[in-house]
Amino acid sequence: MNWSSREELKRHYDEISRRLWSAGTPEQPVADVAKPPPPPPPPPEPSSVITFRPLPSAVPRINFHDVADVVSEEVKLAPSMIFARRRNEVIVTARHLAWALAREKCPHLSLPIIGRVSGNYDHSSVLNGARNGQKHEAFERLCSRLDDILAERIASRAQEDLDGSV
Repeated sequence: MNWSSREELKRHYDEISRRLWSAGTPEQPVADVAKPPPPPPPPPEPSSVITFRPLPSAVPRINFHDVADVVSEEVKLAPSMIFARRRNEVIVTARHLAWALAREKCPHLSLPIIGRVSGNYDHSSVLNGARNGQKHEAFERLCSRLDDILAERIASRAQEDLDGSV
């Protein structure tokens, strides 16, 4: 298709455009468009509505700060010193003990959360440290101390419930 002038090209373009646009006039639809199905009816109203509300925690939990406090009392270091990025043997052992105790006594904390709370450590570092901490001779003794702390909390919560001073 070789057009000798600009006018011939414009005439050709106009004719093609007229053919294309005339095919889709409202009198002659190009294709039938399917209508979407009607929306489903709303569900029936329940006869009685059951609402759930969270119950107060009946049993207090050990949190990571309790673990850090117990370990810091044991090794005579501040918790901030235990979780500092130092590689001193005493500090590393204390950190590993804390991670092992947190893993044992705080099942509600995942490894990434334990690492984040203790100074942005990776979960794999926490896992390795917790395994090393479980091998330490002080691990069982510290576990029993955490159990004592938990028992004291449960007793104080029960006493508060009896007194009505919740």
